[in-house]
Amino acid sequence: SFLLGVKYYVAFEALEFGRALHNGNRKDGSPEFIHQLTMAQFIFNMLDFLMYPEPTLGGIYLHDAPEDKDIPHGTILNKFGERIATPVRLMDKHRLRPHSLSLEEYYAELQDCPIGSAIKAVDRSHNLATMFNAFAKAKQIEYVRETEQFVLPMLKQAFYNFPKQANFYGIMHHTLRLQIDMLKNALKMD
Repeated sequence: SFLLGVKYYVAFEALEFGRALHNGNRKDGSPEFIHQLTMAQFIFNMLDFLMYPEPTLGGIYLHDAPEDKDIPHGTILNKFGERIATPVRLMDKHRLRPHSLSLEEYYAELQDCPIGSAIKAVDRSHNLATMFNAFAKAKQIEYVRETEQFVLPMLKQAFYNFPKQANFYGIMHHTLRLQIDMLKNALKMD
């Protein structure tokens, strides 16, 4: 009802589209769409810090659709427009497969997108918070290292690229840093 109350009709349509797609369970056993709903709930508290709040919410609801549900980028573009489709495409890790992008290139593209960088930060935070029952220890360590090596620098550069979102990036950088520190301790990482 919040989305309709603030007249975020496109974000509401994205929510409904995403909810219909993500009807299974996550690796930790929770309902699949809880991931997107939790991300949106988290970001609701920071909408005033975002340059494009409605497309960011719309992108949250759809960010896993191409990667997890094989929804073509053209479908998202036609249904929700460029402002949502571009960050969703940028987040698709299928682009990392051989003969495509390196992690450096992937995160460099995200840091140049105010919506994609915001969604990626919240996505990574929620994934870090829920990975204990979903991933083996080696995968958890890989996620922590990738966050430290790529996500935090991406946020730092996005902070400079989009100073209007500086408060958001600052909060997310601090949140992720705290999560990393706790996870490194729990996983007994050096």
